[in-house]
This record gives sequence, structure tokens and C-alpha cells, in this order.
Amino acid sequence: MNKEEIGVNQIEESNASSASTPVIPAGFIEVTNKTDESIYAPETFHVRDLGSEDLLGMALSDDEMLPIRTIDIFNSLIYEEGIDVGTFTEAEVTCMLRDIFMHFYSNIIKDHAYKLQKSDYEYLAKTLGGEESDAYKKKIRDYKTGRWSPKIDIDISKIKRLKLPKDFKPYIKLERKSTGFSCKYGFPRYGDIKVVKEYLDIAYQREDENHQSIVSILKYRQDQLRKRDDNEDIPYESIPDLTKKQSEEWERYTYDRNITLLKAIRANNLVEYRGKDVSGLSLAEKLDIAEDPEFDLAVYKAISKKIEETPIGLEKTIKVISPVTNKEVDYPFNFRVYDMLQAIQTTETDDLEVSYS
Repeated sequence: MNKEEIGVNQIEESNASSASTPVIPAGFIEVTNKTDESIYAPETFHVRDLGSEDLLGMALSDDEMLPIRTIDIFNSLIYEEGIDVGTFTEAEVTCMLRDIFMHFYSNIIKDHAYKLQKSDYEYLAKTLGGEESDAYKKKIRDYKTGRWSPKIDIDISKIKRLKLPKDFKPYIKLERKSTGFSCKYGFPRYGDIKVVKEYLDIAYQREDENHQSIVSILKYRQDQLRKRDDNEDIPYESIPDLTKKQSEEWERYTYDRNITLLKAIRANNLVEYRGKDVSGLSLAEKLDIAEDPEFDLAVYKAISKKIEETPIGLEKTIKVISPVTNKEVDYPFNFRVYDMLQAIQTTETDDLEVSYS
């Protein structure tokens, strides 16, 4: 093969490689998840920034629909097909939003509400005449009522992602020595609430419809009380309330529904029961299995503890400068999806220059 033929082949190979590599449009950034930092999220994918219509969609969603609406909006940010944020852990979703915030907005979350630490209380007591002094008591009272609200800036670019243990597996197995009972759970996913809600909507369809009149009364009452708090002239006696019978019925219904909700959340990630694979069963079928008395409080506490202990997501303790002592402190802070969304909504981008032209 001569040099000319080699050159042609190299060009053809290069063109073929370029054709097989998708060109990511401008406006998308790469999100990377190392294998020792992530459970469910893909190693690499691309996302765009949240738009004003996305934020409006979340703002207009009621409390019940917000988690589901949020998943749909997050999925719309991803360039690649077939990636569902609902299958991520919440920690992985938070890390995705952290990347969006750092690229499109800033490395700094400004004016975050600061919670006083033990060293702050000690400093205030020392500088204000002791814990029994009027000055100290007033300062603490102002803090608790929100009249004094210390703030901090958080540089999220300095916060590291936690590493999973070397022997990590994406399931938690529990065995009871005394009886031989065993079960295995997958890690909770951000979209679990969507599965659970769909189940509850079907299971409680008739009950929900029967209690719509009470829901309407409670919503109207809440709205009127809020207007009174905003100094609107609304006589208190004109605001409707539930009768004793309605209150008792509402209490029974909400208690029953919330207990079912709790059971459904626990059962949803059950993947193995007494050595049998149950990962493909419906939530209703898993709930039937969970009626086994062996699924007691000790089981759920042990599973929850193991999940909470698993190092995933962003560091849970960060270095900040206390606005009270002006010294660096170890500050416990568990970043959640809500924290990053709030930061995105309230932060101006530092990537744009605006001027008259």
C-alpha cells in the first residue's frame, strides 16, 4: 500500500469515527460520574440549563405533583435519549444540579442561612455576659424568631464527592440469625415517589373522591387564614371549619393513607425475599409480601441505617467561616435537590456581561 492509499484510508477512518461520535449542541455540558462515586447514574451524559419555563412549571405544581413534575423537567434537560433521572439516587440528582449551577451560574451559593454551632453559642455567651444575661437571651431569641439571621457563602466547587467502599454492591442484604429470615433491598431512587403515588392513586381512588368536599373546605380555610395573616379584613367567624364528625373521618383517612404510603415506600425497593427474586413483582405484590411479621421495625431500622451510612453524593461536612466567630468551622450540611434548585432560582449568572451598545 503506497502513501497516497494510506492517507485516503486514514481520512476515511477519521470521517467514520466523526460520524459515529455524536456532536453535542452548544448549551449542553458534560456530567461525569466515576464508578466509585455513583450507583445508578450513567458514567457520562450531557445536560442543559433549566429554563424559565422549567422553573415556572415547578412553581405552578402543587405539593403532591411537584416530585413527579420535577422528574419530567430534569429528564428534559438531558441530551441523550433513554436516561431517566427517576432511576438515580437523590444524591446523584443533587450532583447533576451542582454541575449545572457551577457551569451556568457560579461556584458560590451566596447568603445561605447559617445554623449556629456549639462554638457560636459559646462565643456569644462569652462576649455578651454569659447565658443568663439579657443581651445573650435577646440575641438567641432574635435568632430563633428570625429577627437575626446570620448568612454564609458556600463555595461548592471545593466540596468533594464521597467515594463508595471498595466492596460496595448496589443491594443491602439482611439476615436474621435466630429465624433464618433474609431479604434484600435496592438503594432508594429519586423516582420512587412516582411509583408509590401511582399505586396510591389507584388504591385510594374511591376514598380520595369521597373526601374531596373535606379537602375543599380545608384548602379554602387555609387560604382565608393566610389572607388574615396578610392583614386582609376577613372576620374569623366567617371562615369555615370541619365538623367533629368530618374531623374524625379526615383523621382516620389521612392516618390510613399515610401508613400505606410508608409501607409502600419501604416495600418498593424490595428485590429478594427469603432467597427468592421478587424484583419483577408489582408494588401491590411486594406490599403483600411485606405483611410477613418478620418485616418488623428492627428490619426497617437496620436497612435505613445502612443506607444512611453509605457514602454517596457530596461531603456531609463542609468548611465555612462562621459569621459569629469569624473563624473556620466544620459545618454539617446535607445537600439536597431542593437546596440546589433554590440556589439556581436565586443566583444571577456570572458568565454574562451586559452593557449598552
